[in-house]
Amino acid sequence: MKKLLIFLATILSMVVIFTASAFCGYLYITPSSYISLNGNPSIRFSVNAYGRVLNVETNNENDELIHDLDLNNMKISDAIKKTVDKLITSNTISQYNNSGLIISVLNTDRSKAERLEEKLKVDIKNYLERKIESKNLKVETIMKH
Repeated sequence: MKKLLIFLATILSMVVIFTASAFCGYLYITPSSYISLNGNPSIRFSVNAYGRVLNVETNNENDELIHDLDLNNMKISDAIKKTVDKLITSNTISQYNNSGLIISVLNTDRSKAERLEEKLKVDIKNYLERKIESKNLKVETIMKH
């Protein structure tokens, strides 16, 4: 009887470990948020539940601006900073000076969207203030849920 209980406990623990691993893997490969940098080009990041970039798309298929950047699996704030660096070196960031840099956050969970929106707004605004001489570049965020 004791051997049977040990065997069942072992099987149960293996099932729990497998289920937890599968769930965490699912969360890692499934987009939970979409973050967009609106402008020309518009850039859209698919982000998982852990804040890591899964995919990056632009509104222009022929745009080579971000295709040479390796942004997958980066934290979203680091990926946006790397993208902004590329926009600065290519002089594309000057197009944002008049209208401001608008970051859109799309997530079905309102509280997660608000936290992500606030974190990105602060991180990117501080980063831009250190990188760009132009202080009239504003960072605005739009939250969609």
